Amino acid sequence: MLLVVPLAFVSVPQIGVAIEYRGVITRSVVGTDGSLKGTPSLFAFRAEVSIDRYRISRLAVSGLSCFDEVAGSDGIDCYFLQKRWPSWKEKELHVHYQERGEVTPGPFPARASPEIQLTWIVFASHRNLTNGQPIVLSHISYAPYNELKADIKYAVKQDWPESIEVFSPGAELVLGKKHPLPPPFQGGYRLWDLLLATGETNGVAYPAKATFFQYSVFTDLNGRNAELRKILKIEITTTNIGESSQLSDDYLPTLSQTNLMALDFRYSPQIPRPGMGPVDAIQYPLPEGKWLSRTNKQVQASGASVKVETELANRLANPSNRRYVVLTILFVGMCVFPLIMIRQAKHR
Repeated sequence: MLLVVPLAFVSVPQIGVAIEYRGVITRSVVGTDGSLKGTPSLFAFRAEVSIDRYRISRLAVSGLSCFDEVAGSDGIDCYFLQKRWPSWKEKELHVHYQERGEVTPGPFPARASPEIQLTWIVFASHRNLTNGQPIVLSHISYAPYNELKADIKYAVKQDWPESIEVFSPGAELVLGKKHPLPPPFQGGYRLWDLLLATGETNGVAYPAKATFFQYSVFTDLNGRNAELRKILKIEITTTNIGESSQLSDDYLPTLSQTNLMALDFRYSPQIPRPGMGPVDAIQYPLPEGKWLSRTNKQVQASGASVKVETELANRLANPSNRRYVVLTILFVGMCVFPLIMIRQAKHR
């Protein structure tokens, strides 16, 4: 049953006004015959959305995923918090959990679960997604993330996408290396899609339900024949909508630890992607349980250090630059070594 709090005065988020969406998310494995297998994982979500800021919470209710996540944005960067318990019993008692905090540039929750990323697309993307732009979801590691293509359709009066199709090129990633796919998928294939249904109450429209399917190409033992199969289904259903009481400047996840270590990717040349390997990042404690913005002096100094180290590493990675650096070191050594010998001779 859909319970909706009427919003006769606003249909989309406005400056100074936040809309709160609540609902449920189900995540199901799709079998080889196309039917759902096993018991789906169940989550509760809460999305507080303003015009340029948001906070999205995903709370585990049942299933395999025994952890909670919160992603929030100050309009510039995304702050991500994850709490993970070793068992459902310990989660119910709210003890023995691990907490992880990360920061990435831009509003998209790049380090969150697909459930939060899809919830952001549905409620908080605000027509900022464009055709041709790669939309990279977490845990899809077999597709070249930098070669994805998106086909996005918006309805005339909607602030959210009506449908999204994301296509991968005719290759798959195996241990980070691309391998061509056999016909008929050598030209590419559908990696995932998202279809939204719109609800309405008192003349106010809202995203009522979103259905996501993830696909993969399966080949036979000879590697000659292939077929496209659904492997994952995620459904997002809105059950409540109303005006949020959230303060307009307080959308970041609430920290429960007073000195949590945060991993910050804002100064890295690349945001970490599934199967991509490690990238440059800075790490620092969050004193007094508060996030550090870009204006913090410690963050600025650490970020500048990462940029210098990255530029030096890139120079050394280039053969010509590496040769130049080596020759420079040798030249300096040839100049400094005689001076050291003369100095030592004077002290004998």
